[in-house]
Amino acid sequence: MTRKIVFTADDFGLSAATNDAIMATHLEGALNAAVLMTHQPGTEEAAELTRQTPSLSVGIHFHLTDSQPATREAWPWGTSPAAAGWAIGLSRQARKLMVDELWTQWVAYKALNIRCDFITFHHHLHLHPFIWRELVRLIGPDFPGWVRMPVVHHFDPGPQAWLARTITRPVRHGRARRSGLHLSDTLWGVDRTFSMQAGEVSRAIKSLPAHGIHEFVFHPREKDDADSRCLLELKRTLTETERFPSAK
Repeated sequence: MTRKIVFTADDFGLSAATNDAIMATHLEGALNAAVLMTHQPGTEEAAELTRQTPSLSVGIHFHLTDSQPATREAWPWGTSPAAAGWAIGLSRQARKLMVDELWTQWVAYKALNIRCDFITFHHHLHLHPFIWRELVRLIGPDFPGWVRMPVVHHFDPGPQAWLARTITRPVRHGRARRSGLHLSDTLWGVDRTFSMQAGEVSRAIKSLPAHGIHEFVFHPREKDDADSRCLLELKRTLTETERFPSAK
């Protein structure tokens, strides 16, 4: 396949302010994709904005912590992704909650009557083997879109960047081979949450191969925060070819 550059906003639907920032950075900036969380205060508004904006690629952002659950008032493990991972790994009851949540969120997303171009997870919890196994069972091998399961890259070279690539490369390869799903190839931005920088993104794009799905993840929360400013600057500084404005 040819190269696809995806500038994704996580947490679409989290709040009205987040929705406003995402739409502004799509209409005025380089953002070309967003992943929607179900059962959040801004979910219905985000779905309606998606229906009105066919140029925005959209997917589901499954969530198992640091959010409003679909099946109960609060998460038993609080807001910690690590606590969620340990609980799901060690407790049969926690795994049942995880399964119930994923199926409820998936049904709710489909009921919104919007397309699903790709799938991601809040705090990347689908790296967890139990969660990944249930996700594959839920969406099936014939899911036509792609799933965020990449080799993770850091903007800063060094031991942390090397470790991230070393760990995620074999995980991605094995899951691609066994699941039959179409997975993304690289992910950038996990070391720049809420602080993406246009110059770093531009340099990273120039280093990418001429094929594959390469995703840069953003978290716009307000129209003038760091990630929003970065996306506006990228719209001005990158060429059409570099930006690949359609993420479909």
